Amino acid sequence: MDEKIIKLLLIEDNPGDARLIKEMLAESRITRFELRHANLIQTGLDDLFEKKFDVVLLDLSLPDSHGIETFNKVRSHVPLMPIIVLTSLDDELLAIEAAQRGAQDYLVKGHVDGNLLIRSILYAMERKHAEEALRRAHDEMEQRVMERTAQLSLSYDLLLKEIEERKHAEKALQKSEFRYRTIVEMTNEGIWSLDRDFRIVFINGKGAEMLGYRSEEMPGRRITDFVLEDDLADHQGMIQALSHGTSKSFEGRYRHRNGGSKWMLVSATPLLNGNNCFAGSIIMVTDITERKAYEAEILELNSELEQRVQERTEELSKANKALKESEETARAIINAATESLMLTDCEGTILTLNKSAAERLCGTIGDLKGTNSYCLIPQDLAINRKKFAEEVMRTCKPLHFEDMLQGIWLENSIYPVFNELGSVTRLAIYSVDITERKRVNDELRKAKESAESAARLKAEFTANMSHEIRTPMNGIIGMVSLLMDDSATPEQMEALETIKTSSYALLDIVNDILDFSKIEQGKMKVENCPFHLRDLIEATISTFAFGARNKGLHLSKVVSDDLPEALMGDQVRIRQILLNLLGNAIKFTENGEVKISVSSFQKDDGYWEVLLSVEDTGIGISPEAMSKLFSPFTQAESSTTRRFGGTGLGLTISRSLVELMEGKIWAESSPGEGSTFYVLLNLKEASLAPQEIISVQKVTVQGKMLKVLLAEDNMVNQQVILKMLRRLGHEADSAVDGKAAVEAAINGKYDLILMDVQMPVMDGLEATRHIRRLLAGRPKIIALTASALKEDRERCLQAGMNDFLSKPIRLQDLKVALEAI
Repeated sequence: MDEKIIKLLLIEDNPGDARLIKEMLAESRITRFELRHANLIQTGLDDLFEKKFDVVLLDLSLPDSHGIETFNKVRSHVPLMPIIVLTSLDDELLAIEAAQRGAQDYLVKGHVDGNLLIRSILYAMERKHAEEALRRAHDEMEQRVMERTAQLSLSYDLLLKEIEERKHAEKALQKSEFRYRTIVEMTNEGIWSLDRDFRIVFINGKGAEMLGYRSEEMPGRRITDFVLEDDLADHQGMIQALSHGTSKSFEGRYRHRNGGSKWMLVSATPLLNGNNCFAGSIIMVTDITERKAYEAEILELNSELEQRVQERTEELSKANKALKESEETARAIINAATESLMLTDCEGTILTLNKSAAERLCGTIGDLKGTNSYCLIPQDLAINRKKFAEEVMRTCKPLHFEDMLQGIWLENSIYPVFNELGSVTRLAIYSVDITERKRVNDELRKAKESAESAARLKAEFTANMSHEIRTPMNGIIGMVSLLMDDSATPEQMEALETIKTSSYALLDIVNDILDFSKIEQGKMKVENCPFHLRDLIEATISTFAFGARNKGLHLSKVVSDDLPEALMGDQVRIRQILLNLLGNAIKFTENGEVKISVSSFQKDDGYWEVLLSVEDTGIGISPEAMSKLFSPFTQAESSTTRRFGGTGLGLTISRSLVELMEGKIWAESSPGEGSTFYVLLNLKEASLAPQEIISVQKVTVQGKMLKVLLAEDNMVNQQVILKMLRRLGHEADSAVDGKAAVEAAINGKYDLILMDVQMPVMDGLEATRHIRRLLAGRPKIIALTASALKEDRERCLQAGMNDFLSKPIRLQDLKVALEAI
């Protein structure tokens, strides 16, 4: 059998309330509903005219109709259709009146859940069906009585059949009464049925529950047994009104079983017998205890507000009195002020001024009042000030400017003064002697220029020192690499390895100083490119695997499973941070373990909170040393500088890099128990796995041997690189400066030029630009640069170079670069 669909018409202008009712009905598991929504009374009436509905859900407050008139309009169109009124807490009395005029029920918006709404609809449907059944049964019974009366003379059997049919009708009536009683028990309101002596004949479960009783405990008792003594008078009035056949509504307090009390909204309706005499009453009771508490709180707040208003009024009165008393004091202060104050009309005539302004204009207050202020100052100054005054009157906005009067620099401000119509009728002029400030600012400007010049010199010095150190280091490391490839005794190999290790340690120091210099100048930038953090962790750990193994340390990692495959960030700088932290951990740990851990937490908008930690079992850090842990050129213990070495810049650079990435870095440590360093970064998940970015043009030239031109002014470096090239099986020539390199490139057919950037006569960048103009893209050019700065490398590529090698040049790096050409 198909499930019955209940058709509802919702007349509600509030979209939020309408949406909430739709959601409640959609969640029903008891029955299905078909809902049509109208936001105006006229639209709803048109729908009622065109379609058939089972129940109407009606808001009494609509844009085109309000109050009980809204209910009357709907009732007049559909006299027999069940109507459930929707109302706010403030309009509850209107809803009660609508119920008295025939509404099946009313619901208070904001205090209705899905179960209550559905029970109310079902109650309305059951009541409608019960009334229709009773009506049909009554009509049928009347018809049958008439027919049977006419047929009594015809057949005794027909009479017996009539009696049987009446019995069936009575059973149907009893069944309908049972359904009606069930609906009464389901309602959220208390329903009391009283006899003519106002004793309880019936009370539903909700009504008894409101006072802490069961419904079977209350019948037989008078209603006044449950009323507080202070509210008996209201109930006596209700009893008197009901006895005379009049309905009564009021608010009163009822005694709860636990000794407390409940505020109730009472609606009483008399029941009359066939002789139109009072036979009992029906009382609808709503628990309004919570609402009364809100009202009491509002009254208390109003009382407090009135008290505050009174107190504020007294304060304002005192303030007005104090204001009047202070006016004379204010005048005295204004006259004593060293700043000049003057009030003029729009033509510049002085209306009033203080003593300082009079002295600055070489007069007295009495003499200067009524004088035109422009006539008291030099003509060029008067022209400018008059122009500024006209600008203030035109724009109605204050204006500030500086000028000099009698050798004194003044900062002047002109303010418009408005009348009650909003027009500018006065000008207030305020002047301050800023001669000393101008002198100080001039000195500060000179000091700033001097500091900026010193910073530039420092940056140039750092870059030059980097070049000067890297250039000879290129010779040392290059020669060492060549010697290590030759046959050498174990003792010689050990010595060469020591030279190589020391050289790279010196390069690390130079790199730290360069990074620190860039950070100080605010030139350090971070990239935002896709990368694999897991691969970066693996590569970083592999860098230290040999050193950790030599010290007998266990090097491990723990990476959370939910870490995204690809993230957006600067992998170079993140690796630099990890290198610093892992390097320190291994350096300061004699035995035990060094562990790197990565955990991640997903945030909003595709971002991940990534926590990197490096934990060791080393010497630890004292609480006193923690305060200077990230300061430049310092280490946790001064003795560690001698024992462990280092510039003390690693953690400072790491902190600056983390802050550039808007992250956090901190440490936790106990002396003798090891340390843990944490780095917290917010990184966005990359939509695609990062692809390798090739920043230089790579081409392949057929053949194994290349003809190479080396442009290098340093003879040692020239000798080292030439030997490297020849050892790799290539033919090589040399040039000592950029100009010679250009001439050699024009006259010789070279596959490749290794171009030093800094050379006399003509530098490598200018030489590259000449070659590109003259030879149209050939040969390939690789820059040899002692600078590690990214912007220097970018300048090489912009000049037309295809790749770059950073000094000192290793044989392996040169081999890889040549194989790509």
